[in-house]
Amino acid sequence: MGNAKQPPTTLSSPLRRVDQFIGQRLKQQRESKNITLNDLASALRLPAQAIRLAEKGEAPIGAQSLYEAGEVLDVPMMYFFEGYKETMRSSGAPADRNSFRH
Repeated sequence: MGNAKQPPTTLSSPLRRVDQFIGQRLKQQRESKNITLNDLASALRLPAQAIRLAEKGEAPIGAQSLYEAGEVLDVPMMYFFEGYKETMRSSGAPADRNSFRH
């Protein structure tokens, strides 16, 4: 009972949408600072592929890496979340914590 398998996250799920949003913000800030994907990956001690997938929203980026990315890109960690609710509201998609319930 307690070990029920969760369904895989789909592209339309709220968790995937937040990953996509964070990835877009990460890429936007990286490019605005003229930092290459490889240089950011090196600074975060991650494979370039991990950054590439995170920027596409195809894989989540961990909290520690996101924090460190903020340090490298000279933004607070919350920068990556700023505007998420407004973006989801304007798209008609739920963005509040109630949309994450199973």
